[in-house]
Amino acid sequence: MSSRFAAEPPTEASKRNRDPRDGGALTRLFRGFGYLFEGWGFVFGKHPSLIKYCLLPLAINLLVFAGVAVGLYFYYGELVNLIWAKPAGWFARIFWYLLYVFIFLLVMLIVYVAFFVVQAILSAPFNDLLSEKVEHLAYGLPPPPFGWSRLSRSLGRTVLHELAKLGIWLAIMVPLFLLNLVIPVLGPMLFLFVGFWVTATFFGYDYLDYCMGRREWSFARKWRALRENRALTFGFGSSIAAALLVPVLGVLCVPMVAVGGTLLFCDLERAGAFAAAEAEAASAAAGLSIARSLVLLPTHAAAGAAFGAAVAVVGDVNADGYADLAVGS
Repeated sequence: MSSRFAAEPPTEASKRNRDPRDGGALTRLFRGFGYLFEGWGFVFGKHPSLIKYCLLPLAINLLVFAGVAVGLYFYYGELVNLIWAKPAGWFARIFWYLLYVFIFLLVMLIVYVAFFVVQAILSAPFNDLLSEKVEHLAYGLPPPPFGWSRLSRSLGRTVLHELAKLGIWLAIMVPLFLLNLVIPVLGPMLFLFVGFWVTATFFGYDYLDYCMGRREWSFARKWRALRENRALTFGFGSSIAAALLVPVLGVLCVPMVAVGGTLLFCDLERAGAFAAAEAEAASAAAGLSIARSLVLLPTHAAAGAAFGAAVAVVGDVNADGYADLAVGS
């Protein structure tokens, strides 16, 4: 378990002493979905002082959204006419309308990607500050010390990770989009369901990334964290994807999503969900190799950082023919 939680001041952390991994996959899926609403409740119900930190990223998102909407409204028709002017004959006009729909779908895909890339870049520093405040209020964690070298590393790592993530997303979504256009029935179904799954997964990455980035995790380690907690992170990403289907509501939700992602990540961290990866990273940094056949993690956050302080062989307690191990804290 992370040492960041070894000694906490008396804060709201004691109220969040739970393991979000409890229950089956479906339970975790819905619990992850609920973290968006926890973000709203945390800001407006418990800590309205955070509202001021939401206003600037919210204004940025609204401006980007308004700019995209205005641009499409005034210039989309001109864009189509540049490719092919609207013909006079009815037969040719049928194909012109088909082209109009095709270009519209293509433009919407490009705008969808561009909107979230641009707003994510522009609002990232403010959402990151909001995320830091949430960690402090909910868990008593001080923000990492400021340093220019740390800031430059963080910016460079963020740009590289965002480019890698965008490349992966496009490599999946562009073929799906083309299948959607050329294969009747099956193509649209694949585009809808697989596209939603991919988008929700990437949204889960995006809004847990504020915490993962502050811990200077590698790209592979970030994806490992999502993969090992797939039901929770996919449920959380699904709530974001669903909210963003409603244009204005989605824009309003973005700061709350940053809060919900912070709460989910820190709940997992408190529960020891990343303990094995942290141990491997620390050993690799020290030049040590790890050979293991078993990793034991606490089943409840109450076990604390002392989990594993006492270990003993207690015999064959459950009569299965194998010796049993007792682990205490």
